[in-house]
Amino acid sequence: MRKKNFLLLGLGIIIFILIFQFIKVKEVLFHIKSVNLTYLILAFLMTFMAIIFRSLRWAVLLKNLKHPVKFVLALQATVASFFVISILPRISADFYRAYVLKKSNNYSF
Repeated sequence: MRKKNFLLLGLGIIIFILIFQFIKVKEVLFHIKSVNLTYLILAFLMTFMAIIFRSLRWAVLLKNLKHPVKFVLALQATVASFFVISILPRISADFYRAYVLKKSNNYSF
């Protein structure tokens, strides 16, 4: 199992390095600096609220299925699955959320 984790970490580092080989960081920073700060704050708040509501929805759904989950645990699973969406199709986030809950508290879904 440790060998698999080491290989995945190595693959992630290689992909990270390759991405930054092809991205012009100075150009990206220039465009970020040119954006109005109000829009960046608004985008951050909207994303934060979306994550909060997704976590709340997940906790309520599990409570109705007789699997009560604390909101903090649902929030952790939602944040973890938020990063999965950028790599895999959106539906995979729901499966990953269930996987995180199963690993963290031995829930069985």
